[in-house]
Amino acid sequence: ARHYGYDKFPSRLPAGGTVAVRLPHAEKEARLRQLVEALGYDEVISFSLVHPDDAARFSAAEPVRVLNPLSEETSVLRTTGLVSMVQTLEWNLNHGQRDVCFYEIGKAYSVAGGEPEERRVVTLGATGTLREKSVHESARTYDFFDLKGAVEAVLELFALEHVEFRPLEESPLFDPFNATAVFASLPGQEEPAQLGVCGQLNRALTQTHKPVSYTHLTLPT
Repeated sequence: ARHYGYDKFPSRLPAGGTVAVRLPHAEKEARLRQLVEALGYDEVISFSLVHPDDAARFSAAEPVRVLNPLSEETSVLRTTGLVSMVQTLEWNLNHGQRDVCFYEIGKAYSVAGGEPEERRVVTLGATGTLREKSVHESARTYDFFDLKGAVEAVLELFALEHVEFRPLEESPLFDPFNATAVFASLPGQEEPAQLGVCGQLNRALTQTHKPVSYTHLTLPT
């Protein structure tokens, strides 16, 4: 080709035998991004590999272990998006960013019946001041009810039936007075299923992580 001359070859696209098809959840996730960004959240994208201790701290699910990890700190796949979200919020707090609202749409992984499985999840996290002081309004910090309102808006997007916010049973993660479990009826299921939880970190965890509010929901398919 070099001897003949690259300039002598006609320019054309290679023939393709496949047709591009949009993923079934692409349109709804695009609408979800528009919704939460309109609510004031900024998107983050984090690594799925975490430390085993962090995976165990935030979930009782059995993690998927990597056969050839680069280090112990990245040897398992996250079992919940909360791990990455709390780490992201803590990093920002440690670097002077006190008022942040983040969201992430990604995957969480676990072992069920001896086999690895993955599910798509949306995680919201926020801390600090929601509204700064102005001549018209006083300053207000982000609280549990702001988070619950964002969750309700997300659930409305999926047009789920029988959405319920139930008292959260004793949890090693959340403040019992500022947390709730999220239930909804899913297609093909008679009883409402728990989609996730939202609330504020409890005092035990705030000794390790900065106090933040966050939620974690499994996305309906």
